[in-house]
Amino acid sequence: MVDVGEWARIDAYLDGIVTTENVGQDPSGPCRLNEFEVYEICDLLGLGRCPATYLPLDADEPSLTNWSAAGATLAGTSNRVVLKAVGRDILHKTEIGGVRIVEFPEN
Repeated sequence: MVDVGEWARIDAYLDGIVTTENVGQDPSGPCRLNEFEVYEICDLLGLGRCPATYLPLDADEPSLTNWSAAGATLAGTSNRVVLKAVGRDILHKTEIGGVRIVEFPEN
């Protein structure tokens, strides 16, 4: 069961992302959360989720390097990662070609 403190943390998190600037609509109405925002809520609640890393479109070179290293770590012994497009307006990733499986050569 979620306690009052957990709800307060979730409310504070949502207050930070649900703004007219971020959601492009009335922030008092319903909005879609992107996948990583949902992951953050799972983390706040202590729920398990798949491992993931996020790379924004405007990432700088150090961020790209860190993301690459994180992706290689996530691939682990499977030697593959799944890349997914993320955005509030992307509801069905596979229909727009927004999902790719990248396989790395075995060492």
